Amino acid sequence: MSATIAHGVDLLEVEGFARLFDGPGRPHLSRYFTDAELDAVGSDSRRWEKLAGRFAMKEAVLKALGTGWGDFIGFKDVEIFTSVLGAPSVTLHRKLVDIAAVAGIDRWLVSSSHSNGQVMASVIGVGTYSP
Repeated sequence: MSATIAHGVDLLEVEGFARLFDGPGRPHLSRYFTDAELDAVGSDSRRWEKLAGRFAMKEAVLKALGTGWGDFIGFKDVEIFTSVLGAPSVTLHRKLVDIAAVAGIDRWLVSSSHSNGQVMASVIGVGTYSP
């Protein structure tokens, strides 16, 4: 029987997020996003909003899994893809694959919204539930 196993949400201010990366001496985006993710957001005027949305989705996934960053879990271990129709999806890597499998999660429902300089993400881990 398919069931909701976990839920995670995250909210970010786009301007504050952009400030973390913009300027000399700041961490490089490639530490947090895969090449495919960076290519997907492009370089238009909404770049920071799109990156903040992806980061919020990554955070929401980790909240749903009950983990955080560190302990051999990196920012690129959660990868966000966008379908041709624009819907986001999640691919897990390394240790997170096993954590999701133990929890019984085999797919994700992902949503993100942008408004008034804020981005919000909600993810639901779905899988076979066996009490």
